[in-house]
Amino acid sequence: MAPRFHIRIPTDKKIYVWLHAVAALLTALLLLLFFFLLALPFYTRQGQLRSIPNIVGLSPEKGIQRLQDAGFRSVIQDTIFVVGKPLNSIVEQYPSYGQLAKPGRKIYLRVSPPSPPRLPLPELRGLSVEHGLRRLQQAGFQHIQLRYSPATELPPNNIISLEDKQGKQLSPHSLFTITDTLVMVVSESPEPTIEVPQLMGLSEEEARFVLRALGLRVGNIEYIFDQPQLPLGLVVKQNPLPYDWKEGKKHYHRVEKGSYIDLWVVGMPVPQESDTRKPHPTP
Repeated sequence: MAPRFHIRIPTDKKIYVWLHAVAALLTALLLLLFFFLLALPFYTRQGQLRSIPNIVGLSPEKGIQRLQDAGFRSVIQDTIFVVGKPLNSIVEQYPSYGQLAKPGRKIYLRVSPPSPPRLPLPELRGLSVEHGLRRLQQAGFQHIQLRYSPATELPPNNIISLEDKQGKQLSPHSLFTITDTLVMVVSESPEPTIEVPQLMGLSEEEARFVLRALGLRVGNIEYIFDQPQLPLGLVVKQNPLPYDWKEGKKHYHRVEKGSYIDLWVVGMPVPQESDTRKPHPTP
């Protein structure tokens, strides 16, 4: 029987252990490099964030083109009229300019209309000047003038009708451009005196407007600070009063044109050019 020969190749287990460790470390490093250099930028587009340009005040056409040039998309979300803002322009953008965003991000826009809106006129005939002024301002009209006309069918200082600046009479509920000038035609007494208006409950600005419109003047204004629950600028007292009670009936006071009306107003004084007089005795 032929003899058997065994050949033993010497091995060192430590070498294999180190080789496996080095191979595992290199594999981990390659995976990390792949993740940070290829996979992560693919999902997050790091390094491609761009600054959103400012397009507020531009026309929609120019603003949208500027967004496209910067790599963004645009969506006109709303059309809104804002007093003091130019027509046919971008009023707001979201996200706002200067923020960083990915290319292709949608930028939402609010734009002003190409022409001012037309709103229905309220029914004002028979109302007082103060009430009519407030109704028009609440409806959105800001440019209001007064014209006095003698009238026998209405008490003095009541609204007869509305006109445009050219003198054309306007019907209630007809549409009128919000930025155009409205003229309130107010009844005037043939008597040389004027009925004292009700100013309490108005703002100081509204009270000044009413007095000027009636040909009266602002007298002394006293600002009070012990009514924190009331809004600033509210007229809480006046002298003379519009009326008093006699034998259970209202007796309306009348004054001559150019007379002074003193006011008591909540809050800090507003710089105004006005006549200064000592207040009348408190009513």
